[in-house]
Amino acid sequence: MRTTKRRRGGFTLIELLVVIAIIAVMMALTTAAVIRFRDTAVRSSTSTSLTKVSSAMRTQWTAVREQAEKETMDTKISGGASVPRAQYVALRQAQVFPMALQEIFAPGAGDPQVPLSAYVTFLKNEYGITALNYSTVPAESQRAICALMIVQVGSKNSALSADDLGPAVGQVPLGATLNRSGQGLVDGWRRPVLFTRQYNNTFASIALLSAGRDAQFGVADYASFTINNPTQASDNVLVTAQ
Repeated sequence: MRTTKRRRGGFTLIELLVVIAIIAVMMALTTAAVIRFRDTAVRSSTSTSLTKVSSAMRTQWTAVREQAEKETMDTKISGGASVPRAQYVALRQAQVFPMALQEIFAPGAGDPQVPLSAYVTFLKNEYGITALNYSTVPAESQRAICALMIVQVGSKNSALSADDLGPAVGQVPLGATLNRSGQGLVDGWRRPVLFTRQYNNTFASIALLSAGRDAQFGVADYASFTINNPTQASDNVLVTAQ
């Protein structure tokens, strides 16, 4: 009597490899989709936070200008020299909106010669930053600190607290000398945000810039945000105060 061999149950090696390959592809696609979704959410959160800050800055900028246009001019801000009203107004605005710590502790010829005392006190008390160590703070952190300082203690500020700013406030490195971190304006990836009042080399053009997920700004300098590496800059989040 003929007997029929019954096939053993289970997968063959080839079938098992095919299944594993399919699962791997599905996991890769799912992971990529999750990363894209998360990245989109972080970019959106960053844009929202920076828009809130830039809006407050624009209101503050206008208020400082209006006050400077009518107040008695203080020649100390220009190093003792008499200057036209328009130049005085620009100096007052630059005084309230420093882009780097050097403008506060070691101003150049075209900078306001007297910093806001509130800034000097704030930097010393909150960060331990003084005229002796400011230059050791990383450039990106300086911009992030200045941006936060402006909206919190600057003249005519909108009284935005750290709680109001929420995720836009985070820790930024203060460099090897201070050997600690301090609060600054950060993006959704928790990295320092650059601030300028000279976007595209235009005075009174306020802008905030996040490097995005790749952590690379791709700009020629931190004052104008002029792009010199389009590939790196393609991931940036830029918010301007119009």
